[in-house]
Amino acid sequence: MNVDLQKELLIKVCRQCSHRGLQTGNGGNISVRISAETMLIKASNTSFFSAEKEDFILTDFKGQPVYSHGKPSKECLLHAYLYQIRPDIQAIVHCHSPWATAWSSTGQVLPTATYHSVLKLNGNIPTLDSSSYSVPESFFPLIGAELSKQPHIQGFLMKRHGQFAFSDSLENAMFHAELIEETAQIALLEALLKSRL
Repeated sequence: MNVDLQKELLIKVCRQCSHRGLQTGNGGNISVRISAETMLIKASNTSFFSAEKEDFILTDFKGQPVYSHGKPSKECLLHAYLYQIRPDIQAIVHCHSPWATAWSSTGQVLPTATYHSVLKLNGNIPTLDSSSYSVPESFFPLIGAELSKQPHIQGFLMKRHGQFAFSDSLENAMFHAELIEETAQIALLEALLKSRL
């Protein structure tokens, strides 16, 4: 896979995520699978809005840079884990989008509230709680166990942290991140309306 081309696509998706309000500041991370054992991932402390080619680091699945300089995202090992347990995943978008993060604070499963979300997300979105800002490796098996219950699901939430969306391409991973955000907004508005009726 062409690394330079994938960096250009990563920049494009980062800009779109930023413009659409899915991620502000220098939080969140994004990656794409390059080979059976490598991925490109956003560097630590780099914003989606201003990321450039040099801000994406080629690493192996142990989180070690292959030939790039810089420090990969603190969620690097989680991205690698997801690629290893789900061969269908080719790209991952992790962002702290407001509606999905608000829903995650409830600790509840996010229901696919529309026909579109049922069609695209392949199941209700689980909310997991690692009680940590950065997901520790000790928590990875619990994520794997949850995903094994719904082997085709396209994302999950981390309580008070944000969402992880994934798919077979960078563009589709971003679309799934947008859809999870929209689904959380609809679910929260629906809950508010029901409480007032």
